[in-house]
Amino acid sequence: MLSNQCERCERQNQILTGSWFNTQMICPQCQQLETEHPLYEKAKRVENEHCFNGNYNFEGIGLPKDLEVVSRIASDIDLEDKPKFQQPLNKKEEKDMISFLNLYTKEV
Repeated sequence: MLSNQCERCERQNQILTGSWFNTQMICPQCQQLETEHPLYEKAKRVENEHCFNGNYNFEGIGLPKDLEVVSRIASDIDLEDKPKFQQPLNKKEEKDMISFLNLYTKEV
């Protein structure tokens, strides 16, 4: 029996699609978050290269930690009003984000 549960945020949904980052089946909200991530185009490009070369079982480039965290709390985010990812982070912003995520993941 097929599950209607998003493998990323664990919410129930009638519509699921495959992630470009890994093998998870994800809901439309998680898919929208995924498409806004700066590594999204790279994930698609690498997946397509593997398929073109005959590797139809490629597991993806891996789910970025920041996307995993945002997806877990996505029910608290208004997707239409707030873009979650805009430009790739510069080195200072990346360091700040990693520090923030490290604090958050220690609490969870």
